[in-house]
Amino acid sequence: MQGHTKLWRFAFRACLATAFLFILISAVSPRVEAALSSDLNKQHQVASLASKLNILQKLVDSLKNSFRHNSLAQTYSSYSSCSSSLTALLGSGCHYMYNNSAGQAIYCDGPMSISAKEGDTATTAGCSSSGTTYTTTTTATSACSSSLTALLGSGCHYMYNNSAGQSIYCDTNMTISAKEGDTATTAGCSGGGTTTTTTSTTTYLAKPTGVSASLTASSTVTIIWTDWAAGEDNYKIYRRVSGGGWAVLVTLPSMSGGNGSYVNTGVPDGSYEYMVSACPSTSGCTDSDFVTINTTTGTTSTTANTTTTTTTTTTTTTTSASAPTVPSGLTATIAANGYDVVLKWTDNSTNEDKYVIYRRVQGSTTWVTMGEMGILYGGSGTFTNYAVPQGTNEYKISPCNGYGCSESPFVSVTITTTSSSSCPAGYHSMGSYCQSDTDV
Repeated sequence: MQGHTKLWRFAFRACLATAFLFILISAVSPRVEAALSSDLNKQHQVASLASKLNILQKLVDSLKNSFRHNSLAQTYSSYSSCSSSLTALLGSGCHYMYNNSAGQAIYCDGPMSISAKEGDTATTAGCSSSGTTYTTTTTATSACSSSLTALLGSGCHYMYNNSAGQSIYCDTNMTISAKEGDTATTAGCSGGGTTTTTTSTTTYLAKPTGVSASLTASSTVTIIWTDWAAGEDNYKIYRRVSGGGWAVLVTLPSMSGGNGSYVNTGVPDGSYEYMVSACPSTSGCTDSDFVTINTTTGTTSTTANTTTTTTTTTTTTTTSASAPTVPSGLTATIAANGYDVVLKWTDNSTNEDKYVIYRRVQGSTTWVTMGEMGILYGGSGTFTNYAVPQGTNEYKISPCNGYGCSESPFVSVTITTTSSSSCPAGYHSMGSYCQSDTDV
């Protein structure tokens, strides 16, 4: 706010000076015209006035350039978002520099000689971001409850749902797991995604043949068939009004070969169809052809049943839901500039929704998200972490889907070179402030 006040004060004064010069020039211009219309003896007066006008124009241009320079300086001050208390500590050149290991924003003065964070009452000597990338980083969160975090630590994260539909959570190193309500952890942390293939073969009984229907008395129909089945549990007799739906009339006990018969009494006048089905104790009945009879005229006809199957094999493949397969071959290579790190790995999963890249300072227990990538579905992955701080850092990568995340073993890399730039992309240093690359 203090910087903005100074800027507006300067702008107001510049505007007053410009207005004064404009009025002065307007007053002088008629005299120039009058001089031009006079005789040659007054030419020296015109030259004198032109010289004065030229001096005034240079003064205006100087004020404009000075205003523009201060505007650029204040633009960066606004970009840095320093509070009034930080500006009081670090001066008008106060600007954001990096986030420390605790995730706190660190600000520096213009000459980069001192630093402070929000709430400080004194500055700290030196201001080096160690080349920290200007992309804001956030600590990965897992939505674990306080009780789960107490069991699994700060790296607690959701992994998968077990067969009972309960959410299973794991620790950072994927060595222990727990679910809500547990008072102790379980060794290991795996989604246990498995594929189970079940093959079942149903062998149908032999089809009853020679099915016939006859009108043996008033409203009485007798059904006869030949039994070829071995191992049937029962026979079912079906009837329907021609073209309607089948209904079971009766279930008869098994036979040991020979002929079977059934007498259906009290049959109303009309046209009916009958079918005989040989059934085992399990599913898979074998249906006969069906016979049609008109109980008024006694006429009959037989229709072949083409839907009977002798053997049916059913194969069922079930894959339990799981997190993506752990990636392999993670490497970390320092780029030619000495402070960018290039990560490469092999993707072994076909069900990830995204990849999350993590980094931490060696010895720390807190992983920080460096970025995310889309699905790979096999092949290789590459990610570049720009302007990495000096020191030894550790990286790991984590493919994730709706059932959880898996994590690679971590790799370490040591940076000894510091990025020279303290300005964000698109800006260059002007000493106490950063100026846009588009301004020259």
